[in-house]
Amino acid sequence: MWKERHQHLSDTVSFLVATCEENVVRELREQFGHITAMWDNIFPHIRHYMHAGDILRQRRDYRTG
Repeated sequence: MWKERHQHLSDTVSFLVATCEENVVRELREQFGHITAMWDNIFPHIRHYMHAGDILRQRRDYRTG
């Protein structure tokens, strides 16, 4: 879920970079770079929680199926 949201944000920034003025583009790139750096620092720590969530979801699907 979070990885997909980050990818969606990346796609949105790419679209805006192609359609905005240069001063806005600079700010977008700076802010997205900051967000991406934070994401890269956090993601390794939450990866195992994402995996645990996948396992729980598969168990639930198995029981209901």
